[in-house]
Amino acid sequence: AFSDGGLRKILRTFSSTQSVSNFRPTAAAAVYHRLLPERGGVVWDMSAGFGGRLLGALACDRVDRYIGTDPSTHAMDGIREMAEELVPMAAQLGRRTLEVELHQAGSEDFVPARNSLDMCFSSPPFGPGHEKYSDEPTQSYKKFPTKREWLHGFIGATLRNCAHGLK
Repeated sequence: AFSDGGLRKILRTFSSTQSVSNFRPTAAAAVYHRLLPERGGVVWDMSAGFGGRLLGALACDRVDRYIGTDPSTHAMDGIREMAEELVPMAAQLGRRTLEVELHQAGSEDFVPARNSLDMCFSSPPFGPGHEKYSDEPTQSYKKFPTKREWLHGFIGATLRNCAHGLK
């Protein structure tokens, strides 16, 4: 008998597919705590995905503002719902408030305000076609189908936007 995990592993091996994963919120919180200033930290998560880094921001008192971008409608709907429920819940419990700003856009297209960010932190796709989160035309593997286009159009533009926004 196969377990669900074992079956997924076999299917990935034989069908040349890959899975997507969520970034561990505890790891994100630890990174924020280690690298952000004690107060007023502003983070841009360039590939907000399934919300793991948002949860880490909510758990870390050094993050005052979380900016998330992602081109996926499905991912952005989920992360909006997560923020709408969990941020007020944390405030009601007396934990803290967190300003959350979400944009359904690719990181190559979102230009943060100059010198407005303390950290750019994410887990972007690992190359053109390696992580296919949706079939939407906004996905980096669709917009930039070759390795060269992807490196210059997606990664290069994202890094320029990070440099523009970082203090």
